[in-house]
Amino acid sequence: MIYVAPSAVLVGDVTIEDGASVWHGAVLRADFDEVVVGRDSNLQDNVVVHVDRGMPARIGAKVTV
Repeated sequence: MIYVAPSAVLVGDVTIEDGASVWHGAVLRADFDEVVVGRDSNLQDNVVVHVDRGMPARIGAKVTV
């Protein structure tokens, strides 16, 4: 099961793997390349992940940001 807070913003090619969570105010902008949040990871309040063309963001398993 994943959790995405109601105030989080996900744009574009975002993948959230099983057990991962994205907390309040977080912004994941995958409008130019992919953002992957690995299994059992969590992105805490107000985290921003923004990618550029050819520069994806891949957050591994069991990571806290």
